[in-house]
Amino acid sequence: MNQLKKLTLYLFILTLNPAFSQTLQLNLDNGKVYKQTSKITSNIVEESFGTFNEFKMNVEGEISFLVKGKQEELYEIEANFDRIRVSTTIPGMDFVIDSDSLDQSNVFSLIMNQFTKTKFFVSMNQSGFIENINMDNLFNNLFNDFPEIPKSEQLVILYNLKQSFGEETFKGSIEMITAIFSPHPVK
Repeated sequence: MNQLKKLTLYLFILTLNPAFSQTLQLNLDNGKVYKQTSKITSNIVEESFGTFNEFKMNVEGEISFLVKGKQEELYEIEANFDRIRVSTTIPGMDFVIDSDSLDQSNVFSLIMNQFTKTKFFVSMNQSGFIENINMDNLFNNLFNDFPEIPKSEQLVILYNLKQSFGEETFKGSIEMITAIFSPHPVK
């Protein structure tokens, strides 16, 4: 029994020793492409004046991250939306926006197709937190191929896209997955 107490005391002392702490962090390879695929399903039931309406929305996306290099503690990453698909079902109507579709009658799909052709840049630290993100070029030239869309509609579409796919939304959804490491050594 005395040996068990010594062993327990020894193990306890080891866990207090800072020399046995570890730094947990991302270890991304330069030149390697990492991918994130997400699928989100929403079902909303709304009651309005005693009538119930059900709305369904599915959002699917795939993003590629190419590690361009590492400067000090930051990874420089070139990112690209590879595919975006949004399907919505509301009473009396189904609507699909798919970046892979080239259907000329579905302008939103064509806009999302254009969206997937533009790269943007992310700086991420080794703990998985995004330090800087630049998506300006993603939105700046989005409507160049669509002069028939009035400027007022372009602004509404741009506002909605930034709400759904803009820098803050992108940062939050990526950090939900990557920002899992403590910036301090752990035992």
